[in-house]
Amino acid sequence: MQEHHYRIENRCIVSGQNGKARFCLIRIPNPSYTPDNGQPKTLSNSCTACPYNNKFNLLKGKTCFSTLSVTDNDGNTDSYEPVSTRDINYTDHYQELLTGWISYIQKNYPKYNRYIELIKLLGQEFTLKEASAILHKPQRTLYGWVQTLRPIFKEYLQTIDNI
Repeated sequence: MQEHHYRIENRCIVSGQNGKARFCLIRIPNPSYTPDNGQPKTLSNSCTACPYNNKFNLLKGKTCFSTLSVTDNDGNTDSYEPVSTRDINYTDHYQELLTGWISYIQKNYPKYNRYIELIKLLGQEFTLKEASAILHKPQRTLYGWVQTLRPIFKEYLQTIDNI
């Protein structure tokens, strides 16, 4: 069993069914197998013959950006630099949405003013469990508050001009 784990660990990660990742198969079905021709039912899958072997430098399952560099025909190497998907002012925009939502609740739903502290904590990326400890409320109660606030948030998103 330990030998099997060792062989699996050193396999490439490939896509499986339903978008799931899985290890490359050690043996694959033989397409020319029939019960009467005497050929083996499965064939050994060799990593050295695989075109995807060593495509990325998978150190402990992580792809390093240094392996994604591109070399042109003249030998010039251009390293890969990922571009941020968000601009620098994204946090300002997030804070505007958060404060706008809080003021929307205060104006249109004053009975939910007690939920505002939870919104502020969740906006600062505290988990529900951490917010529960800070507010001294059961986690299940706070989850119910979140469920109550979801339709209000969707309603608020309909009222703003741009996101």
